[in-house]
Amino acid sequence: MDNTRIRRILLIAGEYPPYMFGGGATFMYHLSRGLSKKGLDVTVVALKLAQRLTTETHIENVDSKLRVIRISIPSFAYPHHEFFQLRARRIVSKLIRTHDIIHMNTGLYYPWLRRIIKYSNRPVIVTIHGDPILDAIVSIKCSTLAKVEMKLYNSLYMLESYLSLKKEINDLYPVFVSKSVYETLSRKFNIKHYSIIYNGIDFDFIDNALRIPPRTILYNLLRSARERGYKVMLYASRFYPRKNHIALLPLMHSVLKMGNSKVLLVLTSDGPLWRFIQKKIAKLNLLSRIILTSRLAYDEVLRITSLADVVVFPSLYEAHPISIVEALYLRKPVVAFNLPYVKELNESCKGLNIRFANSFSEFVEKTFELLTSEKPANIDNNNECLFNVFNVERMVESYLNTYNDAQGLN
Repeated sequence: MDNTRIRRILLIAGEYPPYMFGGGATFMYHLSRGLSKKGLDVTVVALKLAQRLTTETHIENVDSKLRVIRISIPSFAYPHHEFFQLRARRIVSKLIRTHDIIHMNTGLYYPWLRRIIKYSNRPVIVTIHGDPILDAIVSIKCSTLAKVEMKLYNSLYMLESYLSLKKEINDLYPVFVSKSVYETLSRKFNIKHYSIIYNGIDFDFIDNALRIPPRTILYNLLRSARERGYKVMLYASRFYPRKNHIALLPLMHSVLKMGNSKVLLVLTSDGPLWRFIQKKIAKLNLLSRIILTSRLAYDEVLRITSLADVVVFPSLYEAHPISIVEALYLRKPVVAFNLPYVKELNESCKGLNIRFANSFSEFVEKTFELLTSEKPANIDNNNECLFNVFNVERMVESYLNTYNDAQGLN
């Protein structure tokens, strides 16, 4: 691959560790470091969550090839991406002039930034992490709150995203993180050029994280509980209604009623519904059974995942679930609804220990089976395939090829 023409890459990341909620930030973290290791100069523009109103900007030089420009926004301001793009406009307009490639993470949600970038005469890559005009999922029993949120999500973003895609999908170079996302959008739009690139995972980072002594009281608490015969369920996902955390509360009640009294559920991450879920847990008298954390360091989440007996994943929509791949690599059984995001993952690598549920009752049954199984939590998985399909080196090489293709089209 010849990338001699490409020297400087501008990544508009939005979320970036440690100010992150989910897989999109992890994706940008791995990509930026992978590109800098290839010798390219990389600038990342990201948000920094602050506890007060501020206009501060911080520049972090990670190494000689990678710098991160963090733009402060209030942590209580939702949605974060709206406040971020309005504050980032001036900085981005200057950076465009000195970079060869502009890469936006979920850029279709950044209308204010797109208007600046559109006339830059630079190739613009946009990674699309999901269908922004997806149909609400109602076939699986879920909370009323989740259904309402899905409909609101559609209503708020449908018009803006539809117009953006219709006008700009072929001015930008879209990268879809899964085949299912591309197939859904290609039925609605004529997409002339595109790439499908699975999000990459740094498996060496996972292995190294497990060698480092744990840093939290939570890890020691869970390890002690397992020594006393407790089983641990885990769900690591941002607290948005479509992630369907609310379904895990009746799941916990059902598991306890079915006779498994020594079980704990750990919910990690953050988001706008964190306090709502916290109040629900207290109201249902599940405080002694459900451990609700705030955001944890990425490596600590991996260490806690290594203690789980079952990873429950009730999300109603995903484009590419990084946390499921991480759990499978750590040899953990996963229970998920029978939806496109897990079907594609299962088709990509045969022999993965994913239990598919077509309804909430099936989700409970399959979870209970795993919790009461005499087999150890660590199970065999097709880790060789996971490594080949989802490793970060493959992702970085694929994006370099895409940058060259986009430059050739520009």
